[in-house]
Amino acid sequence: MKIVDPLIRVRTVRALAHTKLLETTAALERAQRIHHAAVEHARTLELKLVQTEVEQSDSLAAQITSGPSDDLPISIDQGAVAKLALARFDLQIKTRALKTLERAHAAAQAAAALSDAAVIKAVDAIFAAEDRELEQQVRHHLDQSYVLGKK
Repeated sequence: MKIVDPLIRVRTVRALAHTKLLETTAALERAQRIHHAAVEHARTLELKLVQTEVEQSDSLAAQITSGPSDDLPISIDQGAVAKLALARFDLQIKTRALKTLERAHAAAQAAAALSDAAVIKAVDAIFAAEDRELEQQVRHHLDQSYVLGKK
């Protein structure tokens, strides 16, 4: 019973480590989906702003070409600029959260690997103890047969 108790402990630790690994895997997958959506949202807004920039520069070039003017207004969609700034800030936050969850997942993977190794080591110790016990029994029986053979 003394040999089995360490095995029960390491198997319990392993089960907890693998449960934690499953939890961090699920959280990481959710974070990756959220991050991907934020990347796509920011990219979409950036493309819209670039398109607006191209249209504005083409319009301004046409105005400059048509003749001299002191006042060449351009219209800036401040709402689009604000949305892009907010999307970039949102993306930064989600990137940091993703990195935090990636570190937690890596730690959970390492803990699971260590717990697997601990179980293997405990089982090996049990087998080694059983082998030693069997060797002692065989040696005892051989010694008895030697004694009987001498008689």
